[in-house]
Amino acid sequence: VVGGIMSAVKWIGEALSDSYADAAEKAGKLAKAENDIIKRERVFAVERAKLEAEVSDLKAKAAEKDKYTNKERLAFLDEAIKKEKKISNEEYAIAEEKFRIAKANAERSANDAATNDALAEAEANLYKARKANSDKTKELNAQRVEAINAMKSEEKAATDAMKAEDK
Repeated sequence: VVGGIMSAVKWIGEALSDSYADAAEKAGKLAKAENDIIKRERVFAVERAKLEAEVSDLKAKAAEKDKYTNKERLAFLDEAIKKEKKISNEEYAIAEEKFRIAKANAERSANDAATNDALAEAEANLYKARKANSDKTKELNAQRVEAINAMKSEEKAATDAMKAEDK
């Protein structure tokens, strides 16, 4: 009987030890993920500012009808769209990772109000980032279509003017 009790105590001790080691490992990975996202946001803050400045320059060039051809202006707009999408995609990826981290934190233990609030905020930010991504894509595609239509319209006007001269 004593051997059985000792065996059970040993088994419980090992189970608790394994459980504690698992929890410590998960906590370590979570802390690393939190640190990584902070660093990623810091780097992206600079990258975003740089990309936004480039986008602004490209859009300004795309608006200069007297200085650039329609083809050049469309190329500027396409490049601006590419950079805007890069910004939007990174914002969404960061929101997604923050939500994953908040969810993992919430799963670790019983939740208090602050944890639940952080989880809800992270999830809401994920959906806001998704919406912003969709809105930005729609806006940029509309600008591109507008530029293409303007280009076609100007080309047609030039062709019509040439035809009128030939008569």
